[in-house]
This record gives sequence, C-alpha cells and structure tokens, in this order.
Amino acid sequence: MGIKSRENFDLPYWPAHNHPNYKEVWVHPVSRWFFLMHDLAGPAVIQGKAVAAVEFIHSGGKVTVVQPDYMTGIYTAKLPAGTYHVKSGNEMAAVTFCQPEAAI
Repeated sequence: MGIKSRENFDLPYWPAHNHPNYKEVWVHPVSRWFFLMHDLAGPAVIQGKAVAAVEFIHSGGKVTVVQPDYMTGIYTAKLPAGTYHVKSGNEMAAVTFCQPEAAI
C-alpha cells in the first residue's frame, strides 16, 4: 500500500524531497475550501460580556444593538469591517474591526 517503493522491493521509501502525488492533492471536497474562504473573508465576530445592551454605532450611522444573555451576560455580534463607537451603559469606546483578507 506504499505510495513509493524503491526499485522492485515492496518496502516503503521516503525520498529526501517531500511532495504529494496526484492521489493526495484532492483528498477533501472543494466545498471545504469554499467554507474556509468564507470564514476568512466573512464579517468580524465580536464576543464579550456585558450587563446591559451593547450598541455598535458604525461611522456611517448604522446602529446595531446586541442583547447579552440574561444568565451569563455573554453577547455575540457579526459586523462588517469599519470604525465603530461601542456603547454599553455609561461606558463608550471607539473600536476598528478589520475584515481579514482572503487569499484566493
């Protein structure tokens, strides 16, 4: 079952240079690569803990309000890249979320 063998012997042989043969290149379906690219190029995922609602105010004016879980206080938001003012209760901060570049 060895991929390479030395001469006519049925012994595994690992050459000094390591490269895949054609049988090893397309092991996974192409759809997995699409899902990977979506994860890399998708929106920023923000998670945190808060006691009150969290407002993400985009520099363009769009407001996204996220309610934390009432038991744990954990919230999750998916936002496009940009500069935001994040506000919760009496606290406010300016934050920039970057979208990762996808290498295609």
